Amino acid sequence: MELISSFVQDNQVSILLGLAALIIIQFVLFLLGRASLARQVARYRALMRTADAKDLDQILVDLGNDLRRLEGALNDADRRLDGVNRRLDQALQRVGVVRFNAYDDTGSDLSFAIALLDAQHNGVVISSLFGRHESRIYAKPIQTGESTYLLSDEEREALRRAKVNADGRNQTQKSVNREEEKGV
Repeated sequence: MELISSFVQDNQVSILLGLAALIIIQFVLFLLGRASLARQVARYRALMRTADAKDLDQILVDLGNDLRRLEGALNDADRRLDGVNRRLDQALQRVGVVRFNAYDDTGSDLSFAIALLDAQHNGVVISSLFGRHESRIYAKPIQTGESTYLLSDEEREALRRAKVNADGRNQTQKSVNREEEKGV
């Protein structure tokens, strides 16, 4: 015991400085904790003022109810979007156009073939043959990219363009002359 007493008396100043340093550190930690608590209390009071609720439990219950309502609305929106996507697959979205001269006595590529297809390549090919004395229009149904009717070269080209035209932009071929294709 004498050894401890002698150690304390010999190092009394060092021990007091060490204890003072510990007290200062504890005081700084106390002040930091108090400031943090004050910020939390201020946030809580602000939340309670804006939430129109009596306690935090009611706020959490209301937030949970709001979250469930939002999840229901999101599920409803997903169902409606699926329906729109199904209908969109059946809408005309692929277009291919070919302009050409149908007869020797006409110019300016006034005849045309246009293919209008949906996502499954169903639709129609419409051809208009313009002549000086008469014009003719033909419509041929298309099922899964094929027609049961014989297609002209221009109609086949319009159908091909519509099939590869996935983004719905119109592709037009400038001047295809039937006589040039036949080598006349």
